[in-house]
Amino acid sequence: MKGLDLNGGFVGWVGNTSAEDAHILQILWNAGAVFYVRTTQPQTLMHLETSSNLYGCVKVNMSSVFGS
Repeated sequence: MKGLDLNGGFVGWVGNTSAEDAHILQILWNAGAVFYVRTTQPQTLMHLETSSNLYGCVKVNMSSVFGS
């Protein structure tokens, strides 16, 4: 998102920002989407919880079956 930190979960990328929104975000904005949350991402993008040096421990709280 324009003006926000774009680190992709990597400590070395902290502080990078974009001058404009990604194309998919522009499409969603135009369709009426409302963005209200942001979370971290696990290294392989395939886990429901993660721990990072940037955001600490993050897990999905929709169901205790999916997290520890």
